[in-house]
Amino acid sequence: MYKCKEDGTDKKMILEDLSAFNIKDNTIYYSKYKKGLFKCNLDGKNIMKISDDDTYSINLVENCIYYYMGGNNIIKMKLDGTSRERI
Repeated sequence: MYKCKEDGTDKKMILEDLSAFNIKDNTIYYSKYKKGLFKCNLDGKNIMKISDDDTYSINLVENCIYYYMGGNNIIKMKLDGTSRERI
């Protein structure tokens, strides 16, 4: 994942090897294949692991994250990684 100015200049890498990502309230929520689900600041700093799950897609709704793990495994949990449940 890179960030740059609107005209495409000043390109800088902030994260690498992402499987899926979504952004809410200046926080990036992202997954890395076989490494888990993480969140960090928009500059890629203050990385925090919030789940060990392999994740293929991420959706953010209000204060929850919904993610797909394959098969019939759709998970809902709070943005801080608590209250995890299969739906």
